[in-house]
Amino acid sequence: MAKKMKMSESSFTHLSKKNLGASPAKVLLSCRMERAAELLKGTKMSVKEVSDSLAFEDQFHFSKAFRKHFGTPPSVFR
Repeated sequence: MAKKMKMSESSFTHLSKKNLGASPAKVLLSCRMERAAELLKGTKMSVKEVSDSLAFEDQFHFSKAFRKHFGTPPSVFR
């Protein structure tokens, strides 16, 4: 993203933290988690399907990130 904006990575990170309160990686993860919540509540997709659709490495990593973000595993969240 920094290259697209013709900025250094450190400048981009600084700008993100200043304006959004978090690093670009944390902002992106937060967006992915919100989308995961929408999919789990609004569809009949399995946890694995949600994990795959959001390009997580595997279901374990997705579940771990989801639990950290929401305080509950995705299987219980639904």
